[in-house]
Amino acid sequence: MKTTQIQTLDIQALNEVGMRRLNARHRGLPYSYREEVLQDSLIDLMGVVERGGRVENPAAFLAVIVDRTAATAATKLAELRENETPVGLTYDLEDRNDKADLPQPAAVDYPFFAASFDAAVRALPKELRDAFIAIDIRGLSQDEAAPLLDVPQQTLSRRLDLARDLVKEAVA
Repeated sequence: MKTTQIQTLDIQALNEVGMRRLNARHRGLPYSYREEVLQDSLIDLMGVVERGGRVENPAAFLAVIVDRTAATAATKLAELRENETPVGLTYDLEDRNDKADLPQPAAVDYPFFAASFDAAVRALPKELRDAFIAIDIRGLSQDEAAPLLDVPQQTLSRRLDLARDLVKEAVA
């Protein structure tokens, strides 16, 4: 029986190595973000191995992936925090006397929308769904997603445009 490289990877040991790295070098990230970064990094490592990439030192390679993914997560978190509205500055439209001047939020049946959005994404062909999820759901850039999905960037861009159009049609 032939043993593949993916079978020889000790995921538990890699998980511990990755979390130690995150705890030592990326303490500014909340713990839940660190867990997500580690899982995404392990998925990226496994993707490289599954595509036949030769990884001499999986722990060192994982450290590079963890650092890159943590930096991206920290940037996104900083952007989220920058765009937050402080609690004291919010107001309720019902409490305002001049609410007629303000744009009224569109009435959306959120449970229905969520269900139709989910159904629309699940109905996409695999190639389109993978592109849509990688970029619009997981937040990867096209530069990051193209090698992970093993497609040229132009192909990824076309698939993403088509997926977005199909989801818009299905949800509308």
